[in-house]
Amino acid sequence: MMEPTIYKMNDTKKWAMIGYWLYIASFLITFLSIVAIVIAYVFRDDVRGTYLESHFNYQIRTFWIGLLYAIICTVLCLVMIGYILFIGWAIWLLVRSIKGLRLLNRDQAIINEKTWLF
Repeated sequence: MMEPTIYKMNDTKKWAMIGYWLYIASFLITFLSIVAIVIAYVFRDDVRGTYLESHFNYQIRTFWIGLLYAIICTVLCLVMIGYILFIGWAIWLLVRSIKGLRLLNRDQAIINEKTWLF
């Protein structure tokens, strides 16, 4: 009876990993971040109470906080500082994705999934 749950958990872990890679790939193809958040919302309920829930919550927050940062950077492009801030936004997104992948590969939860930084 436990095998279907274990299989489902491993399958869901793969989807969490795909989500992180989609965020990284979104530097080249922007809409992939939307695919990543859809995946996170779809699979989050399946893993309630497990370490994977923190990863999906982290991915969802990465999208929404990243969108807010991107909007702020876009507005600030009018005064030229936004271009520099976009570099910071890109680094922020990359670090969050790599951190998530690293912890996911170790089967560890995100310690502070509600953080605005890393």
